[in-house]
Amino acid sequence: MQGCGQVGKACEQLEEQLKRQPFNREARLSLIQFYPENGEEPKAQAVLQAWKAINPEDVALKH
Repeated sequence: MQGCGQVGKACEQLEEQLKRQPFNREARLSLIQFYPENGEEPKAQAVLQAWKAINPEDVALKH
């Protein structure tokens, strides 16, 4: 598994990507996975809730 620093850096890059492309599904799903690994569960929940608001029919949200 990646080290905490690498996950944190990946999260920063994904956050920047979402600023430029707010509907980027892969970036959102990655953040939902990586935030808890980096000890940031509330951020994961915020990204998840935002994605549900944007795209409630997404198959990934059905699981």
